[in-house]
Amino acid sequence: MNERGLVLVVPAFEKGRGGGHIVRSVSLTEELRELGFESYLFIPRTPETGSGSAVPVDPGIRFSAEDDPGLIPWDLIVLDRFRTDRQEFVYWSSLGPVLGIDEGGPSRDDFDFLLDLLPALPGTSPANWTLPELLPLPQNRRPSFDTVSPDGRLRILVSFGLEDSASLGMSAAESASRIPGTLVDLILPRHSGEGPPDPARGGSGIRVRGPVPALRETLAGYDLVITHYGLTAFEVLRAKVPVLLISPTEYHEKLARSAGFFSLGTGTRGLKNLRKQCTSGYESVSGFVKKIRTICSECAARHGIAGDPVQTLGSFIGKLNLSVPEKCPACGDERTRAHGNIGRFSHRTYRRCAECGMVYMLRAYPSSIHYGEDYFFEDYRRQYGKTYLEDFPNLVEAGKKRISRIRALASRSNTPDDSGGPPRLLDIGCAYGPFLEAARSEGFSCVGIDPSESAVRYVREKLTIAAYRGFFPEFRLPDFEIGDGFDVVSLWYVIEHFTDPGFILHEISRLLKPGGILACSTPSFSGISGRTKPEEFLRRSPEDHWTIWEPEKTGNILKKQGFSLEKIVTTGHHPERFPVIGPRLRPGQGAVYWFLGGLSRRFRLGDTYEFYGVKETGERSKTWLNG
Repeated sequence: MNERGLVLVVPAFEKGRGGGHIVRSVSLTEELRELGFESYLFIPRTPETGSGSAVPVDPGIRFSAEDDPGLIPWDLIVLDRFRTDRQEFVYWSSLGPVLGIDEGGPSRDDFDFLLDLLPALPGTSPANWTLPELLPLPQNRRPSFDTVSPDGRLRILVSFGLEDSASLGMSAAESASRIPGTLVDLILPRHSGEGPPDPARGGSGIRVRGPVPALRETLAGYDLVITHYGLTAFEVLRAKVPVLLISPTEYHEKLARSAGFFSLGTGTRGLKNLRKQCTSGYESVSGFVKKIRTICSECAARHGIAGDPVQTLGSFIGKLNLSVPEKCPACGDERTRAHGNIGRFSHRTYRRCAECGMVYMLRAYPSSIHYGEDYFFEDYRRQYGKTYLEDFPNLVEAGKKRISRIRALASRSNTPDDSGGPPRLLDIGCAYGPFLEAARSEGFSCVGIDPSESAVRYVREKLTIAAYRGFFPEFRLPDFEIGDGFDVVSLWYVIEHFTDPGFILHEISRLLKPGGILACSTPSFSGISGRTKPEEFLRRSPEDHWTIWEPEKTGNILKKQGFSLEKIVTTGHHPERFPVIGPRLRPGQGAVYWFLGGLSRRFRLGDTYEFYGVKETGERSKTWLNG
């Protein structure tokens, strides 16, 4: 985020949602402040405080609903609400980019970005990040899960959070105290209404305590902790203390077992199982505790919290620099919350516009790709087995085929135009100029633009073709180059690199003469790879591809910017990418390979495509007619 970024953290204050979200949100807000951000904790106007009243909040970080958060230009809104309903989400998402932490509600799929600190259930839509190591875990730890107290006594902590909504704490403590030689600490909510422990149920050895500040730093003093699935359970793992769970709900039970914890069951059933274990004799209890130690050791390693953390939740969020469009970058539709998310990966979310169908990317960090020599040499070699310049002759030949398609859309190619010269062509993202070379050889007057200094130098000095270094459209060509406009503007595997292709097409239209031709190529989400493995396609999509195009959606997108779609050519046919049989084929060999190649061409299943459009302004220019 920008320095001094405005961050609003919104926890769950409602009764029945526990206190872990509030504790974590307070800690996050304070840490972000320490890192230099202007962060606030949202306090609802009439909170059903539940356990919230048990958590001290510094008045300096409070942001009351009475102050109207809608008046602030938030850089980030963090929702740590357990389950956010749709109405809540619509409100908060209207105020800024939204990051959800451990979100399990009906709006989970709609968040811009999701961070799971506590592992979600199998089958839950994936988060962008699953990072249990970012939990605010204790610094005080025991040497290992097998560590025992010097006096041999078993010290047990029973804590079911700041609410204990299922009233499990007292019964669990009374059962635990039946183990001979056991010391039991029971933490009860401040307003629990529970009476003193019942000696008849084994409650004589229980020390009852209220909420403990910084409880996680006291965990290492115990030999066993009994709690439910949640933040405390992971804190106990971090402290290398065996933890035993009893679930207040079936949902908690599913989470506990999915995460690999040892759980005795839900509610009354779990309490009965605990009492049975605690009254089964010393040898049985000893074996039971040993089993818990083994399971907890494996669980800690599984979730990556056995070692020292490399960053904190605050430092992770502080590094985010979210790029979340306020409208569709292709058609301008502003109903972005109606645009469904179709894929989440580390640092990226993909969303499909409900109006034009364009798939576009939301990024958590700026792209790290730079268009220098490495981009055209080492990066290109890794993908194609040769450098860009080594592939130059093949690229020129491919360019000549494209020129022939452009000619087919026009009434002439190298006949004089109104000014007496050849047709004029601008290649945006020209790289080292293979298409410029092809166009010049076919009689075009050419000029190129590219952000790479070395590429532009090569075009100027080696090819002796006019070229300029810069990013389109920020860089403006000299007026003498623009003249009365271009007959052709081309972008070969470039349009997807722009964050706002709709605006780019508009700017290109301004540079084209009436009836001028737009020529583009781009990866296709409708190819065999996108159709059969859409998640893998999105995962492998380069981080600087801001939009992902599809042939069937192209016409409407062009029409909105004043172009008519005249031709589509599907390219990038890969029979080896067909499911099941494809991976077993030898490229270029065998009847099956050629059959699948023909099938790919027949049904337009190539992984890339070219599209050609014509600028429409009333009647088309008589010098550039549709072929």
